[in-house]
Amino acid sequence: MTITTLDKQTLRIVREKMNEALATLEEIGIHAKVGSISYEDQRASVKVEIAVMGENGEIVSKEASDYERYREMYELPELGTTFVNRGTVYTITGLKPRSTKYPVLAKRADGKSFKFTRATAAGRA
Repeated sequence: MTITTLDKQTLRIVREKMNEALATLEEIGIHAKVGSISYEDQRASVKVEIAVMGENGEIVSKEASDYERYREMYELPELGTTFVNRGTVYTITGLKPRSTKYPVLAKRADGKSFKFTRATAAGRA
């Protein structure tokens, strides 16, 4: 099978193959995955995201590392802290520092993610 032009379907196959190849890096403690792909008829650009895996095999997200970096400046509790908003319990998972209104990311018990103000996450709202 020879590919003559790049299209969405072809790039789905390329993404799968690249992710399979990148999965071998987990042997040395690196998690890598294909991010966005932009393409024209004859060429494409691929973003590859790489992260160091923790000792227990978990991957530290950019948002989680940003939370740790800016936590004291924003006067926030530790990562993984739970808080209650409108009767629902949320667990803090990260921070998007460029988001001025709702920078704190948190997950509900069912795994759905939400964004909150700093005051809400810190229990001051």
